[in-house]
Amino acid sequence: MLPTAWTFALNTESTWDWEGEEWNVPVNAVVSKGTKVGSQLVSVGGSLRYWAKSPDSGAEGLGVRFVSTLLFPKCEHTHRRQALANTSGDYSNDAGKPRSDGWSTAPCGL
Repeated sequence: MLPTAWTFALNTESTWDWEGEEWNVPVNAVVSKGTKVGSQLVSVGGSLRYWAKSPDSGAEGLGVRFVSTLLFPKCEHTHRRQALANTSGDYSNDAGKPRSDGWSTAPCGL
């Protein structure tokens, strides 16, 4: 099942110019959402940037940013085999062999 939660973030990418002795302080409000495009998981979103402090020759005002990220999750669900109900070895680990401890792993199914 694909997570459909939204992500919200507030951050700054502040820098200090040691020679000019001035701050650059952009404040970013970011929103993104995980989804699927075809069978590919992606995170898409955007942010609004406000320059709280910058040198006279630096950036000022508002800015926007759009982002997309391809997602390649690596996760597994672990299932307990029912020894009497399934003795065919259908529940197997990534190597295709049943585990001897009665547990098996399967891909997330995302």
